[in-house]
Amino acid sequence: MEPLNELEKEQRWPIKPEYREAMVKRLVRIIADPGSSTKEVTDASRALLAAERQNQSDETEIADDFNAQLYRLARDAGIDVRAITDQSTAGEDPAGIAES
Repeated sequence: MEPLNELEKEQRWPIKPEYREAMVKRLVRIIADPGSSTKEVTDASRALLAAERQNQSDETEIADDFNAQLYRLARDAGIDVRAITDQSTAGEDPAGIAES
């Protein structure tokens, strides 16, 4: 069975970047148009906010994946990540490479 986040990625609707750009521009035009109704502005604003929320979620997921990969690489290389990330030992030289 695939991890949930892999299934979620597969179920996304792929939208070409040029279509995405056109959608955002159109939504912005609706919001900026003084002739747009309150409902049109509200709906367009909600759509833009939802897209931004998804972007932030995707960016967080990418960062989390990157950090997990770094931790795996460090562990595989025999690096004690706890010594690097433990703030109580900031200023100490966990690798023992500082000049005496």
